[in-house]
Parts: sequence; structure tokens; C-alpha cells
Amino acid sequence: MSALPPAPFGRVLTALVTPMRADKSVDLQAAIRVARHLADHGHDGIVVSGTTGEASTTTDEEKAVLLRSIVDAVGDRLTVIAGAGTNDTEHGRTLGAIARENGAHGVLATTPYYSKPSQAGVIAHINAIAEAAGLPVMLYDIPGRTGLALRTETIVELAGHELVVALKDAKGDLVATTDVRRRAPDLAVYSGSDELNLPLLSIGAVGVVSVLGHLAGLEIRALVDAFDGGDIATAAALHARLLPAALGLFRFASPAPVKAALADRNSKDSNMVRQVVFLTDGEIGNEQQLFDVISAMRGRSRIFMVGIGSAPNSFLMTRAAELGRGTFTHIGAVEQVEERMRTLFDKLESPAVTNLSASFSVAGADVTPIVLPDLYRGEPVALTARVGALAGTLEIKGMIGDRPWVVTLPLENAAQGSGLSKLWARRKIADAEVARTLRTSTAEEADKRILALALDHHLVTRLTSLVAVDKTPSRPQGARLTQAEIPLNLPAGWEFDKVFGPQRGAPSDPALTPIERRAEAEKAQRVAYAAVAQSRAAQPPVPAQPGATLPKGATDAEIRIYLGILLCLVSLFLLVIRRRHLMPAVRHGR
Repeated sequence: MSALPPAPFGRVLTALVTPMRADKSVDLQAAIRVARHLADHGHDGIVVSGTTGEASTTTDEEKAVLLRSIVDAVGDRLTVIAGAGTNDTEHGRTLGAIARENGAHGVLATTPYYSKPSQAGVIAHINAIAEAAGLPVMLYDIPGRTGLALRTETIVELAGHELVVALKDAKGDLVATTDVRRRAPDLAVYSGSDELNLPLLSIGAVGVVSVLGHLAGLEIRALVDAFDGGDIATAAALHARLLPAALGLFRFASPAPVKAALADRNSKDSNMVRQVVFLTDGEIGNEQQLFDVISAMRGRSRIFMVGIGSAPNSFLMTRAAELGRGTFTHIGAVEQVEERMRTLFDKLESPAVTNLSASFSVAGADVTPIVLPDLYRGEPVALTARVGALAGTLEIKGMIGDRPWVVTLPLENAAQGSGLSKLWARRKIADAEVARTLRTSTAEEADKRILALALDHHLVTRLTSLVAVDKTPSRPQGARLTQAEIPLNLPAGWEFDKVFGPQRGAPSDPALTPIERRAEAEKAQRVAYAAVAQSRAAQPPVPAQPGATLPKGATDAEIRIYLGILLCLVSLFLLVIRRRHLMPAVRHGR
């Protein structure tokens, strides 16, 4: 059963960025790609030409063409809401009509910015937009942008209009939002601030209109679904993971940060490689979000991870570099900075071969990795494959600058080696982990594959470990227990009799004779001990005889004890005499 109220536009929406070309015109194809990416990553809807869409910088014609392109591309998969924010009521009517004519499913209406009308004027302005559009209206309360907040009374009155069905709340006032929920319970409230998604859901919001959704759509979907399913702990954990990214996106005015993360103005220039150096200490709480961004937006870019500190997050670094077709450089100390960064930059300046690919002439080869990184000077590229037989050829292709490069290797000339199957299995396990990370494979499928590879090739993974089996011979069942004296190991130069006392007579049973073993005759004494031990093991144990001679101590302990007792008695005697001399003096003083 759902814990959230009904959501007229869906649970998870994102305010779409408007990609621009270098000549400042709208890049429709890029906008469509982003919209499809959102549709594939947990979204129910998008807002076109909102604040993040830079509506104030586009013409009405551009808004209309963009809206129609997005509706045609994803309108059957996503709810499309058109922005109608303006400080001119007549222009608002025009924007409402554009939304209706180009297939939008709803409109987003803000308070008139800059002019700051009365609350009655705000009501008239939004009602005019709603009537012109004839579509469901989502109010947008964002006083930080418009300079004019929607008062609670105004929201309650607007909620009485049959077309006003929702409110995007970006005011940041949880008390005011709670009051709105109390006084207008049928109005669907959406979080308009990513850093307040969970708090707003907890006081009755039905969903979110995000900006962070461009980068972390699946995580936001998981957060909303967890809260809707009553799993508050999971929702809180996801919110905590996403909070640094949400705050980071708005360190500068939206949409600059998110557009910078997505932008590649020369994405069609396949002859050039775009190199991104990511410098971090590994303190990143939104690993999955980073992986999603790299996999979705990598294009011709290469990601080079540089981890600083004694113990960076090597999992994050290695996996991000792998997904980004780059490398991972670790700098563990200050004195390593110049050397390793110089090595990295020298490498980046001269990639030997880019866009590498490999193919076998014989079908059925299981190759890993499927996507090869670029080849750089001084850094080999490893490719492992399992083939049925060493027959046919391996063809490797790439680009050296703008020239194609091809090399063909005959497999029958391959050298023999041991342990190669383990290298292949480790690489396949890494591929399964990547598939799990990118959600191209379910967690259950990935775990099943990892477990099978680890067991077949005896590898340690997060699902398997080594087990030590003790094969030491033990006493067979029913065998009789025996006892033997442990030999006395004396350092070289020590005398047995001086340490343990002289032996005054050999015992009647040779088995009770202590064995002496000296360090300077270790080998000979070991042989002798082995012979004695064997003979003793064959004999039944003999109980100790009363009056058996025990070794004496090596010190004059008894004399010292007597002297100590004598000194104590003398001290006691002196103390008594002293007290008798003092008592008359004390009495005389009284």
C-alpha cells in the first residue's frame, strides 16, 4: 500500500536543462538525448523551459519547437510540463497557449518576478495562464528567484481553481508547507529543492521536481519508492548520500553546474579524445551516481582518476577509471606529486592508440574487457579471452591520430603460460561487478556469475573466501594414549646439575630419568631423544613412587628465608624498646 498521497504528474520529475550550441541556439538533438536518458533512469515526468531550462533566455518560438520535439520523443513515456513563468500576464497567456498547442500535459506557473504585484494580482495572473492553457497547473513558489513568495492564503485560494492541482515548493519553509498541507489537503505538493526532498516527503509531499535527477535519477527514484513503501531507514540513507551532490549543484546558480557536467560541445568529433582528470581523496558518498554519469555521458571523453592520500577509495577510483576508459593514479605522499603528475600529463599528451577494439576470427571467444581503454606510452593494455582452440587470428584495431591502425596476430603462435585462466576469471568477475553497478544485470544475476567463476577458479571475492583444511595426522580412533617426558632444552654452556641439582641415584625405572639436551650437541641429542621416546611410547605409564627424589633449587633460598625472619624479629625488638623509652616523656608532658 502506498504511503504517499496521489501524484497527478508522477512521483519523480526533473526540470530539464536546455542544451545550447556554440552559436547560442537550442540543441534539440541534445535535449532529446537528455530527455530519453531521464526516461531510462527512473523518471515519470520532466519540466521543459523552467528555471533550469533557462526559459528567460529563449524566445517563444524556441520554446514551442523545443516542447514539440520533447513531446514527440518521450511524450508517451513521460509527463511533459511546460514552463509558463513570466511577469507579463498577456505573455503568460501566450505561453499557456503554446503549451496546449504543442502537446504538453500541464503548465508550471510562477509568481510574476521583478514587478512584485499584490497577492490578488498574483491570483489573477495565474488564473489567466490556467484559462489560456486549459491544462492542469502546477504552481511554483520560488521567492529566491522571483522575489515574491506565494502566501499560504493565496495558495489555498488558488487550490480552489479546478485546473490548479499541484505546487512545486522551493521556498524552504517547512512550517509554511505543513500549513498548506493542512489547509489545502487535495493540493499535491512536490519538493522543488533536492536538499529537502526527504523532509518534504515526510510532511506530505507526493513527489519531487529535481535538478539532481539529471545525474542521479535512479537514486532519487529509489529514495521516493523506499519512503512510499515505508522503508524510512533506506530513504534516509539515500538522502544522506545524495545531499553533498545536491548542495554542490547549487553552489553556483542552476543550471551552470549540471550543464558543465554534461557538456561536450564537440561530441561528434571522433578524431579527438576529451580527457577529464578527476582529482579527489575518495571521500565521495554518491559513488553510484558518479558511475551512472560516467557511463551515460562518457561519449568520447576519458576519465583519469587521481587519488590523493594514504588510503583513497580504490574501489571508486578503479571502477570510475574503468568505466571512463582511463587510468587510476595514486599519490600517497607529497614528495610523489611532481613525479606522478608529470608522468600522467606526459601520458595524456601522447596517446599511442585510441578507440581500441579486438575481434577473434573464430566464433565463441569469450573476451574481456569488452570495451578496451586507450593505449598510452609506457602502459600496456591487457586483453584476456577464453577460446576453444588456438586457431585463427586476433585482430586489433584502433586510431593513431586520424589514421586507422590494424594488427593481426595468429593464435597458433601463442606462448604457453600458467595461471592465465585465473586472470581471465578475475577480469570476468570485474565485468560482472561493473554490470551490477550499471544495472545492466540484476544483483542476483551478477552474484550468481561471480560465485560460479570464483568456485571454478578458486578465487577470493566478496562472495567467497579461502578455507584452511587441517590434514595433520591424528590419533586413530581406539588407539591407546601414551605419555613421554619433554626434553629439557638448555642453552649452550649451562650445566644440568647446577640448574636442577645433582642426581643422587638413578631411579629404578629408566623411563623416569630426565633427558638432558644441550644446544651445542643438538643433532646427536635429537637422535638420542627420538630413540628414548620410541622406547617409552612402547611401555605402559608407571605411577610415581613415593619418596621420589625431586631436583633441588639452584639458589640458597632457605638460608635467605631464615635471615629474613631473623631481621624481622630484631626490628620488632628494637621497636618495643623505643616505645618504652618514649612513654615516660609523654606522661611528663601532661
